Amino acid sequence: MLTYAAPSDAALAGWYHGRLIIRFLRLRNAKLPLTVFLLVGIDQGVSPVTLAVGTVLIVLVYGFVVVFNDIHDVVGDRINKRDLPLATGELADAQAVGILSSLALAILLLLLAWGNAVVAMATAALTMASFLYSAPPWRLSDRGISGPALLAVCYVGMPVAMTVAVTGANPVAAIGVLAAAVPFALATSLFKDFGEERGDTAIGKLTPAVRHGSSTVYRWALASQFVGVVLGTVVLGPGWWLGYSLLGLTATGLMMQGTPSAVAQRYVTTVTIGLMAVQGLG
Repeated sequence: MLTYAAPSDAALAGWYHGRLIIRFLRLRNAKLPLTVFLLVGIDQGVSPVTLAVGTVLIVLVYGFVVVFNDIHDVVGDRINKRDLPLATGELADAQAVGILSSLALAILLLLLAWGNAVVAMATAALTMASFLYSAPPWRLSDRGISGPALLAVCYVGMPVAMTVAVTGANPVAAIGVLAAAVPFALATSLFKDFGEERGDTAIGKLTPAVRHGSSTVYRWALASQFVGVVLGTVVLGPGWWLGYSLLGLTATGLMMQGTPSAVAQRYVTTVTIGLMAVQGLG
């Protein structure tokens, strides 16, 4: 007869804290850069080891960006009652800083082990952008559309740079992909702070939704997606990405009509940009 030992208190505590850290890192925020890097890497036959190392780096770097932002936005997040470990008090401020420091160390060690200068520069640029976005005195997250625009560039720029580094893709083609893809990423970034206007107003975070209202932001998002369609057609030519881009436009239109399709819009946009990268860098 088989018997099973009950999990120890230490095991339960480890499981709880592990889940807490995963929630803190919000791995779903890395889906766009991971999609771009992995789709193009697999399409170009990049080795599984390189894909695995790149995946770990992306998860760590975008986790760092999320944690850094949460530390600086904790007051607003508490007002908005966001279910985030720092805002709910499940993590103390000192623990959050410790996790941030651990992420920074892990990223540095991984970059040193990898030894790729382009990847290191892309990582450094993204890290600096996170300071500009979240930390005073710059704090671009408080300055209208400049915050979402910076996020859009960051969420497309780093994986494209990494892809060029590991596949040897044409840098000129990469610039074309960026020009076409960033407008789609901007449309998604514009929705990032929807529903958080109360807390953002209280802490003086002047997001586009706070400054201009949701109706105006919806129009900006639609216009940005149309710009992406035009640029993508000119730079890349028609492809599977075009069909998905039209689905994204539809999702945004439904949001304007009150249908809660923000999640669908984000995922469709992720696929759109991933397919753009495959077509442009393949």
